[in-house]
Amino acid sequence: MRKRKMLAVVLAVAVQLTALPALATAAVDSVEIVKKPIPASTETIEVISSKQALEIFCSAFPEITEGRNLVAEFEDYAGNSVWRIHEAEQGGLRPSQGQRVSGQIDAASGEVQSMYYNPGDDYYQGKTVTFTREQAQVVARQFLQEKQPQKYAQIQLRDDMVAPFPSRNLNLCYIFNWQRLVNGAAIDFDSISVGVNAYTGAVTQYACSWHELELPAGNDLIPAADMANKLQEQIELIPCYIDEQDSMGQRTGRVVPAYRLNINAPLVDARTGHFLDYRGRRQGDAIPRLYEQAFVPVINAPALNEPLEPEAYVNPEVAMQAARDFFSLMGYTDQIRKSGSGGSSGGGIREEHWSYSLQDPEKHHSHLRVEVNAFTGKVIGFSDEDYDGISSEPVMTYAKGKDLAQAAIRKFDPDKVEQVAFCQTNWEDDRGYYHYQFVRLVNGIPFNRDGINITLDGSNGKIRAYLKQWRPVQCEVLPHLQDPQMIKDKLWSAESLKFSYILARDEQYMTLGESIPAYLIPYTVFNAVTGEVLNNSQLSQLSKDKSEPWSAHWAAPALSLLNNNGLLSDTVQPDKAMTRREILKVLVVATNPRDYREDEQQIEVSLADIPQDDPDLSVFKLAIQRGIIPSAGAFLPDQPLSREDLAIWLVNSLGFQEIAEMPNRIDTPFRDVGQISANKPNYVGLVSGLGLLTPDSAGNFRPQEEVSWAQMALVAGRLAPRALRQPGSSIWYR
Repeated sequence: MRKRKMLAVVLAVAVQLTALPALATAAVDSVEIVKKPIPASTETIEVISSKQALEIFCSAFPEITEGRNLVAEFEDYAGNSVWRIHEAEQGGLRPSQGQRVSGQIDAASGEVQSMYYNPGDDYYQGKTVTFTREQAQVVARQFLQEKQPQKYAQIQLRDDMVAPFPSRNLNLCYIFNWQRLVNGAAIDFDSISVGVNAYTGAVTQYACSWHELELPAGNDLIPAADMANKLQEQIELIPCYIDEQDSMGQRTGRVVPAYRLNINAPLVDARTGHFLDYRGRRQGDAIPRLYEQAFVPVINAPALNEPLEPEAYVNPEVAMQAARDFFSLMGYTDQIRKSGSGGSSGGGIREEHWSYSLQDPEKHHSHLRVEVNAFTGKVIGFSDEDYDGISSEPVMTYAKGKDLAQAAIRKFDPDKVEQVAFCQTNWEDDRGYYHYQFVRLVNGIPFNRDGINITLDGSNGKIRAYLKQWRPVQCEVLPHLQDPQMIKDKLWSAESLKFSYILARDEQYMTLGESIPAYLIPYTVFNAVTGEVLNNSQLSQLSKDKSEPWSAHWAAPALSLLNNNGLLSDTVQPDKAMTRREILKVLVVATNPRDYREDEQQIEVSLADIPQDDPDLSVFKLAIQRGIIPSAGAFLPDQPLSREDLAIWLVNSLGFQEIAEMPNRIDTPFRDVGQISANKPNYVGLVSGLGLLTPDSAGNFRPQEEVSWAQMALVAGRLAPRALRQPGSSIWYR
């Protein structure tokens, strides 16, 4: 297999491209995607047939549906009947990643609600990044003008939510979002988005959410400035801890002291000032605070550096005994068995647990299942929920149930009683079960990542579920925090409130036909020490249609794609040399085809000039795991990188090191071949043959030239489609 791979690559390198096929045009098909209802039979005109749904979808998008075996599945959710379109399964398997077409048709009207096309690597054969974001926007607008002319007159382009972190994989299309406006006011939930491929200009994504709307009569609304002043008086800031994140959005394991609003309501009625939940329901007369208690930070408390959980699984007998002891605590002395396992990972955290049940559950009519951490062997909780669908009417109040929940903590985790604070989520589900959240306190303030969650049957007071999440914490000595009043002055202004009409919904989330004028309460988190904004829900604004500063540069399309993925800023000079750190980040993202995390071994970073708290640590871990760079030695993050050294990184990222290290010399027909270092010609020959790094018009490779932003942008655009064919590893880490 290895010889076959090497031969295939050598043959690919030997074929030098002398001409590129013409790029696909960006022309938009003229078929409208708004259809009149088509009756499924003579007896009803309410729902179109699956055949008709497929015909509508395929006629709207002929280029991406031709030759595909598509099926339509009917779904009815929250009063909405739709046909979901997707490719038929083959041999029990879905079509491979990168070759999927899917969408959704309104079953009553026949209108296309969404389309998604994720092309594979063959789609990009012989293509380069050709469209800037500005040019792609023209295509998207033309698409909407032809497909949705009536709706187009009611929408306004919004800037995409400003990504706090770069993409973890290179998105090869530009996404544009339009908000529905009525009389200048936004309509919540009503929007249209269009995705345009950066290589071909083809529309590959489309989604439309649109509701029948009747605005309330009258315009007697509280002005935004007055509402901001009122909310500033009503809502306090609370100190808390949040997870620190690195430059790629991964948790570092450390925590940051922060301020956030002490409010459990997302909206406020613009007519009355009453707080509303996300369904538009009034939340009573009292201010719906998250916490009723006041928090006093323990200033200058000692630093915490709790040891990380073990990497290896615990001895199964240890876990079994922990479960056995817990069953005994609950009054069961019968034999138990391992009945399953589960886990999750993401954002730098990985969790796994083993489940244990009674050997003969029918004997006790019990659904009891105890969960044990698979790495520590400690019990993290239990579940005794009945999923038979039978609802019960609560006979006790939510407040009475809270007393029973606190009693459960005293029974199962007595050492945690003083280490948690009750968070007023006030959630009751349709079974008559109450849910309670107790958040962990660290240095006297809440840390929402950890805590104890309890589910209680409101009809009999029985604890149905108990889950404890209590992970290791690393935090520095807590310094003096900024005056919260100064932070509040930053937060509250007329500009901080977004006005929108929201759609009232019932318990099943079905729209009720009522539109409510509301202000959205900002979810903004501040660093409690520096005062800087850490998270802001209000960043998306109406677009000002500004052009990118490099729009006239020869590498403008490739630069625009990097900018679209959060990998460079508007202040970058395209012809300026990049640093090794910047190049590595772009390279890692360009070769990460999907943002997934696997159960990989812990990656050790022993680079002399990269500390363990480096903001790009996850980038270095992934680069080391893939063999792009070594795990030890000096990395020189702020130094430039030569083109011949970039060739080495590129070969390593593709896993072709063995080919480059062959004793046979790969031909490098450059005029300046003599300037290539003695041990690097094969690396240069490989990347040149693959079309990743090419000579200039004079036939020179310029091996010692420093890599610029423009050059690297072009390389990333050439490299990213290869990742669809040869997916590299992604990582999680703790």
